[in-house]
Amino acid sequence: MNANSLVGYREAYEDHCADFMDDLFGDVEQSLRLHRERHRPEPEPQEEPLVVSLVKVDVETISLPIVAEIEPQWIDPVPPFNHAPIPVVVPEQTSGIDKFFLGTALASMLLGASVVLGHYVMLQRSVVSNPTAAPVVTDNSKPVDTKTAEFSSEIKTAFQTATTPKSTPTNPAPTPVAEPTPPAPLRQ
Repeated sequence: MNANSLVGYREAYEDHCADFMDDLFGDVEQSLRLHRERHRPEPEPQEEPLVVSLVKVDVETISLPIVAEIEPQWIDPVPPFNHAPIPVVVPEQTSGIDKFFLGTALASMLLGASVVLGHYVMLQRSVVSNPTAAPVVTDNSKPVDTKTAEFSSEIKTAFQTATTPKSTPTNPAPTPVAEPTPPAPLRQ
């Protein structure tokens, strides 16, 4: 294959991609175009500028009515405040039995919290000191088959070798690399 044939493949690929995108999104583009045409804002009619003419007014010549002579008729008179005063409630003195119950409730809450916290700490200590659970020993009266015993011993050894960390040297000795041999001289 030469470079000219690759260019032809690339152009065909790009044309195929363009046709595929047109097939996928052609309807969407057409509906968006129709929507834009339908909802195009109508141009607002241009109005002529509003012309305002100002006239100079002499403030001293304006006559205002005297406010004191006019009696307002739209204001209702406010009735006088004749409500009884709000009674002040004085809290009663707490009795000794109320203080006793309050103290007992607080003590029981503290005792419950300390029991829960102590239980949590004991569980954490047991998990830290013995991270793996002790195997459960069961007394089976059935005799164990030899194949089963061999299989279980293989599994135990495989598990032990998988869980024991492998010791790798921190700085392994470098492996010797063979020097490349120089090529033989060419004969003329």
